Amino acid sequence: MALSAKQQQVWNTFSTGFRKACLTTLANQVYNKAQELVPEGESGNLKKSGSLSISDSGFNITYSAPYAMLVHDGEAEDAGDYIQFPKDHIRRYKDEIKRGPYKGSNSRPVSYPDGRNFKQQRVRKWSGAERGWYTTDKLREGNPWISKAYQEIFSSLSAKERRYLEGFGFNLNVEMTKDK
Repeated sequence: MALSAKQQQVWNTFSTGFRKACLTTLANQVYNKAQELVPEGESGNLKKSGSLSISDSGFNITYSAPYAMLVHDGEAEDAGDYIQFPKDHIRRYKDEIKRGPYKGSNSRPVSYPDGRNFKQQRVRKWSGAERGWYTTDKLREGNPWISKAYQEIFSSLSAKERRYLEGFGFNLNVEMTKDK
């Protein structure tokens, strides 16, 4: 049975509105789940930096904290040497220096004009360490909380819900993309 022009117009308006409502609902569910799964750390800044934008063709969940991608994806194997550039300073010691040009003194100047190269080691901030940081030679593993949220929400859809959504043009087997 063919639809009249008026019926087709009503159907198109309904299906566009329904599609947008479904997309908005799914996007909000994924975003809310991502906000539950995001590592909060000490400051909670990563969680606070989350945002959701919805377009006609999809949605985008973004975390604007400068370290968000590192936490989500982890460190690459080929991250290179870690070079730190500390300011010139005076290092003070509890006991006297026993040898070298500063023998008998309790302090000496420290300078790294080419930077201090930790090679493959990485500096980690950690409030449990004596100085608040430590070095390690292990790469930081990622915590893909956005991908986990997406998978959890979309895998919870029933077969009937999936058929309806696919009938309205949703591609439920999409891949996550990263903005650089």
